[in-house]
Amino acid sequence: MALSRENFRQKVDKVKQSVDIKDVIESTGARAVSGNASKGEYLYHAPYRRDDKASLKINTLEQVFVDYSNKDELSGDVLELTRLIFGKGDKNAMPFFKAVEWLERFSGTSVAPRAIQPAQRRAAGRVRTSNGERFVFVKATPVSSKTHPANLDYISGTRKISLRVASRYLHVVTYRDTDAEFEDKMNGFRYGIGSKNDNGGWEIRAASQNSDFKMSLLAKGITTYPGHPMATIGHLFNGQFDYLTRLEIVGENQPFHPSIVTNSDSLVVEAAKAIKRNPDLKEIKVWHVHQDNDDSGMRSTQAFCDELGEGYEVYTLNPLWDGFKDLNKCWTDAPADRISKLKSELTGIVQARPKFYDTSATAEHRRFQDKQRDDRFNKPEF
Repeated sequence: MALSRENFRQKVDKVKQSVDIKDVIESTGARAVSGNASKGEYLYHAPYRRDDKASLKINTLEQVFVDYSNKDELSGDVLELTRLIFGKGDKNAMPFFKAVEWLERFSGTSVAPRAIQPAQRRAAGRVRTSNGERFVFVKATPVSSKTHPANLDYISGTRKISLRVASRYLHVVTYRDTDAEFEDKMNGFRYGIGSKNDNGGWEIRAASQNSDFKMSLLAKGITTYPGHPMATIGHLFNGQFDYLTRLEIVGENQPFHPSIVTNSDSLVVEAAKAIKRNPDLKEIKVWHVHQDNDDSGMRSTQAFCDELGEGYEVYTLNPLWDGFKDLNKCWTDAPADRISKLKSELTGIVQARPKFYDTSATAEHRRFQDKQRDDRFNKPEF
C-alpha cells in the first residue's frame, strides 16, 4: 500500500528527529579530528571521498553538515549526508526514499560503507569494516525451544541432535556481512549455528542442509570439555557435531570422559599441546580419535600422535563409520541396522576394534602392529 504524501513526510520527520548525524558518519569508521562539544561542532575527513584536509563539519545541535572543500559547498541534513555516503559523493546514486528506509533501520550499530581514509585512494572490491574483517560478530543466543524453527530443523532434522543436548552446547550466532549489498533483504545480518572455543571466538556453521559454509569469528581455537575426575580416557573430535553425536548416541548430557574438539585439522597439534600442559588432561594417557574418513583425517591423527610423543596410546574409531565421511554423517544417513550397530559399538567401546597408535613406536613398527592386529581380528573361520 502506497504512502500518502503526508504519511511519507511524517516518516521523514521522524527519521530526522530520531537519528543522530554524528552516529551516522561514525558508522563508516570515520572519527572527528577536532570538536567543540558545547557548540556541537565536529570536524571530519569526508567519508565519501578523499579528503586530506578534514573539510566536513557537522553540528549535532542543528543536525546538519557542511563540506567546505567541495566547490559546490555541499550541505544538508542527515538524509543528504546518508545519500552522499552510499553514493560515494554522488547523492543522486541513492534515491531519497532509500535513504529514509536505511535510516529507519539504523540503530547506531549499523555499518555504512567504510570511510575513505585521507591517505588512501578509493579502491575497488569488497567493503570492509574498520578492522578489515568482512564478518562482524553481533550476538550469540543459546539454542532453546524458542529458537527459530528453521534453525531447530537444521539441528534436530538435518544433524539429528536433540534439543536436550543442543541447548547445552549450541548458540544461534548473529553476525553482519559487510559485503552485503544495500538491497540485501536481511540488511547484511546473517545467522549460523555455533559454539564457543577456548580462545573466546565462535565456530560457526551455516544453519542449512544446502550449505557447507563454516567459519570462525573473533578468534579460532580448539574447544575443551572437562570430564569426570575419575576418567582415564579422552576423546578427540574434528567437529562440534561429531562431539554432539557421540553424546547423543551414548545418552550423555555432558561427557564423562574429557573431550577436545579441534574445529580444524590444522589445530590437532594445538590440541596435543593443550593435553600436555593442562593439569586436568595431562594424566589422561589414552585417547580415542573420532577422525574423518579421508586422507586429511589420517594426516591429522598422525600429527596428533607425533606431537603427544611417548607415553600415550591413541586409538582411531573411524572404522566404526566406514563408508561415511564422519561420525555425524553416519548417524544421519546410515540405515537403521547400521545405526543400531554404531550405538552398540560406541556404547561398549571395549568390544570395538579401533586402529592403535603407539606414540613411542616408529612408523614402520606401527604398521607391523596394525598388521598383527588385523590378522588377529580376521582369523579364518572353519
